This record gives sequence, C-alpha cells and structure tokens, in this order.
Amino acid sequence: MNAGIYDTEHFETTHALIRLLDNGKNKITIFIVADLAPVLKKMLRSEGIEYEWHFLQRNKLINSFIIYRYCKRNKIDILFLNTVAQHHILFGFLCIFLKKIKTVLTIHGANSHFKPAVKLGLSSFLRYAGKKILTKNVTHFATLLSSTKLYVQKTFQPKQEVICIPGSFFENESYPITDTFLKIVVPGSVDFKRRNYDFVLKLLGELNIKSRIEFVLLGGIAENNKIMLTQFKAFDSDLVKIKTYDEPFIDTGEYETQLKTCDFILAPIQKFFEDESSISEEYGVTKSSGTFFDAIRYGKPLLISADISIPEELEKQCIRYHTVQDLASFLENLNFEKKLKYSQMAVSNSLNFTLENIRKALPLFFINL
Repeated sequence: MNAGIYDTEHFETTHALIRLLDNGKNKITIFIVADLAPVLKKMLRSEGIEYEWHFLQRNKLINSFIIYRYCKRNKIDILFLNTVAQHHILFGFLCIFLKKIKTVLTIHGANSHFKPAVKLGLSSFLRYAGKKILTKNVTHFATLLSSTKLYVQKTFQPKQEVICIPGSFFENESYPITDTFLKIVVPGSVDFKRRNYDFVLKLLGELNIKSRIEFVLLGGIAENNKIMLTQFKAFDSDLVKIKTYDEPFIDTGEYETQLKTCDFILAPIQKFFEDESSISEEYGVTKSSGTFFDAIRYGKPLLISADISIPEELEKQCIRYHTVQDLASFLENLNFEKKLKYSQMAVSNSLNFTLENIRKALPLFFINL
C-alpha cells in the first residue's frame, strides 16, 4: 500500500500513525512542516530514511497543490489528513480531485468541525464553507477516542465510516518505580484553556506529607505565563521538589525521561475547551487530550477528576478524585506496595494499545497486513 500523511501540528499522533502503517510492506510519504521533522524523526528513533519526507511551509496556500501533484504522480492509495487547521476549502477540493483514492480526516474537535460557527468577515465564511466541503468529500473520518467516534456518529450521522485510531501506543516497555520518593508529572504545554493550574497550586497547599514528593510541570511556557512559575516555586522545600521549564518547547528526550521515571501522571484538564470560534468542546467526548495517550504510551496511572468524561478503553488507566482534599489524602497515604499495584493496573490497560492490538481493531481497508 502507498500511503501519504499530512500534518503540521500534531507530531505525536503522526508518529503513532506512521508506526501503525510501518509493517515492512507499505510505502509511507510524510508531508510536514520542516520545524516538526526533527522531533518526529527523533521519536521514530531514526533519520527517517525509510520514509519519503516532504517539508511544507506552514499555512501556505500551495501546500494542498503540492500534495495533489504528488498523489497523482505516485499513485497514492490512501491519504491521511491528520490535522487540517487552515485552508479547509482547499483540502476539500483536494479530496474532490483525488476522489479515486481513500482520504481519512482526523477530527480533533467534533463540534468545531461538524457545526462551525459563522461570523462576519470573509475568512470566517471561507472557514465555514471549507469545513462543509471537506466534510462532504472526504471518504473516511478518524477520531482518537471511541467516545468521540460514538458522539460523531450519533450527533452528526455522517455518511462516511468513522474509525478510531488512538493517538499513541504502548511499546510494552516497563519502567521501574522507586520506593525513595513519589514523582508526579503534569505533561503538556502550560495552557490555562486546557489545564487548571490553580487546582495544582491548591493541591500543593493542601498536602501534609512526611516523605519526599516531586512535582514536574512538563511543558513549555509562553513569556506572558511565566509569572505563574514563581507561585509553584514558592512550594519548593526539602520534602516538596518542584521542577518547571521556562522555555517554549521541551526537548523530546527530556519529555520521555520525565514520563518514564514518574509514578503518576496528573491531568488537571478543564472540562470544556473553546477554540478560536468559541465553540465549546468537551474533553473525553468531543475532544481528546494528549495526556490520555502519555499515560497509555508509558504505562502510567492517570490521576484525573471524576467530572471528566473518560472513554471505556481508558477508564481502567485512571484514578479518579472529586476534590483537592481527595487527591491530597490519596497521595499522603501511598506506599511502595500501593504504587506498585497502581503501576501494574496501568500497564495491564496499556497492553490493549500495543501496535498489534490496535491494528487488529482497525477495519480491513486501513492497513494491508
């Protein structure tokens, strides 16, 4: 099979898609902006010489034409539009002109895609029209969560098939836990629209511990948010260690190391997220979080609020809390045996997300195994 993948934003999900397709038989062509390529190649643990790379300039009108020309000349069988964030109308026409090949569009925000808002102005109208044209002419939709797939099918009832392709996979590697201290990581860029950092600050103020605990805010931060780091650093002491980063991007190796060596992943995500058009998306229902798949990829238990919707396939990975006090009490009463039990629980669920198991769950057209 000859497959193409287009993405200019989500290198993590592109990485998972490449690995799913990479069975030694398929030819894979990657269309990506140049600044994301080094990160993706590092995640692939090679220079990517077995793939064909095409580096695009971000948000350029010509990108869809470059993809069209390549697909026609090289007889692409299936094209994955893993993230279409701009120029939807051009990618809609791309699907029309490539009607003889399969096109799969990944839905990252169900509401904003299927019922886009229209505001005054040409750009808003073109965005609305573009999403409608793209929705009508793509041959398949993909979601990261089964709950989003069900939501799309029930709410919007598209004629096309909707498939679920998880945003990451478990490589069946085990990472030993330590009995010397407790390590909790909050992964993801520091974004107040996506995560509730006030909750984490309240948690730090609530904790009454007698042994060492380390909190890592594992995400890049914009200059205007850096004042928040001083609030976290104020809790730094002999027993409570706080690690933060003041650069906009985290090195891939550092990101992986911190997650491999943590005991728990904390996901203080907001229940709802509003995109650029103020359309509300609900995490776990219409939108996924990269934190979900960080837990899957590294086999880590996920600490998450009870009011966040979690799809069935992720529920056994999660430890739920209702209040700051609930979570503080849970952390205060942990010991090595309990940490081991939760670690084993998480690994057991992550085993459902090996490449082999994900491939088995995908429809036959997806991958020629």
